[in-house]
Amino acid sequence: MSEHYETTLENPNIKFTQMMIVHEFFHLLSGIGLGVEITNDETGELLGDFNGFNESVTQFLTEEMLNLKMGNKVDYYLGVDIVRVLVENEIIPLSVLKEAYFKNDFYLIQNQIALYDYDLVTFLNLFDKVTFNKDERAYEELKNIVNNIILAKENRSI
Repeated sequence: MSEHYETTLENPNIKFTQMMIVHEFFHLLSGIGLGVEITNDETGELLGDFNGFNESVTQFLTEEMLNLKMGNKVDYYLGVDIVRVLVENEIIPLSVLKEAYFKNDFYLIQNQIALYDYDLVTFLNLFDKVTFNKDERAYEELKNIVNNIILAKENRSI
C-alpha cells in the first residue's frame, strides 16, 4: 500500500494539483500580496495597477515550498525566473521577499529596488508583460535591468 502512495505522489498531475492549491492558498494568506497600484504623488494620476510581480512571487514561493521547478509548465515561468535571480543575488533577499509578501507590504520591495535607482513603474510594467503575456522582448529588457542591478551591487561591495 505504501508503494502505491509513493508512486501516486510522484505523479505529475498530482504535483501540478498540489502546486495550484499551494499557489492559491498563498494568495489567501497574503491578502493581495504584492499587487500594487501606483499613482503620481503630485497629480494623483494612476500610473499603473500592477499584478505580474505578485503572481511571479506567488509562484516562486510555491515552488520553493514544494521543492519544485515547474519551468514553462506554468504561465508565470518567465517572471519566476527573474524573481529567482533577484533572490539568488540578494537584490531582494528571500527573508525580505517573504516578509513583504505575507505582510502585504510592497514598500519593502520598493525600498530594495530603490537602492539601485531603477524606475519602479517601468520595473513593474515589464513584470506584467513578462508574467501575463510571456513577452520575450520585455523579458530581455527586464533581464538587462536585473543584470545591471547585479553589476551595480557588485561594484558597491567593499
